[in-house]
Amino acid sequence: MINQTLHLINQALHVINQTLHFINQALHVTNQTLHFINQALHVTNQTLQFINQALHAINQTLHFINQGLHAINQILQFINCHSYKKPCLNRNMAQ
Repeated sequence: MINQTLHLINQALHVINQTLHFINQALHVTNQTLHFINQALHVTNQTLQFINQALHAINQTLHFINQGLHAINQILQFINCHSYKKPCLNRNMAQ
């Protein structure tokens, strides 16, 4: 009777051990998956940083172009104001 009981306990412990082994494998796979996700998020973050830097450079370029166009516009207004002897709307141009 004691031998049968010990045998059943041994079988139960074996099943528990197998279950824990499967849980360990599942956790290992989960850990690997999370590691891959982390790597993907890191690459995505780097990509977004590069895009942000590119957009910043584009924004600066457009700002410089805008400043250049503003300067050209002022020159053209000055030329137009003085060419036709019309009263200038901008008092700074009349001087």
